[in-house]
Amino acid sequence: KYCLFLSPKVNKDKKAPLIVTLHGLGAGPQIMVTKQAVDLAEEGGYILVARMGYNVDENRIYLMGHSMGGAGTLYLGSKYGSIWAAIAPIAPAAFGLDPGSLEKIRNMPVIFVHGAADEVVPVDISRRWVEKAKELNMTYEFNEMEGVSHGPVITAALPSVYEFFSKP
Repeated sequence: KYCLFLSPKVNKDKKAPLIVTLHGLGAGPQIMVTKQAVDLAEEGGYILVARMGYNVDENRIYLMGHSMGGAGTLYLGSKYGSIWAAIAPIAPAAFGLDPGSLEKIRNMPVIFVHGAADEVVPVDISRRWVEKAKELNMTYEFNEMEGVSHGPVITAALPSVYEFFSKP
C-alpha cells in the first residue's frame, strides 16, 4: 500500500524532484501525504512516493520520515547515501542508532526537525545527531520547534523541510 502524488508541474519532458516519505509506527502512508504536503509538493513540482517509470531527476531524490520513519530516514540515508540529495529526519525514534553513521554521508545536507514538547521521542535524540553533524562540519539545519509535540511536528515541519530541499 502506498500513496502517490504528482504535481501538475510534473511532465515527461522535464526531470522532477522526488520525495520519498516514511511514516511512523501505527500510522499509514497517508499521514505523510496530507493536504499541506500535497499543496507544497504541487507548488514545488515534486513527486511524492513515486513508482518506477517517471522521469525523476536523479540528482534531486530526497528522503524524509517521522518517528520510526525518521529513524528509517537516518538509517537508509546513511546506508544508501548515493541515492539521496538530502534527508529530513523528523522527530526520529533513533534510540538504538549510532550518530556516527553520519560519517558515511558527511557531504549530504540534512535537516533535523523535532518538537521541543515531544512526549514520545525526547528532543535529546535529535540533539545527539545534530552534535555529530556539527562535529563533522556537515551542511545541516536543526529546527527545534517550541511547544510542538510528537504528532503535530509533521505538519509544523513541512514548510522548513520543503524550503531546505529546494536549496541548490
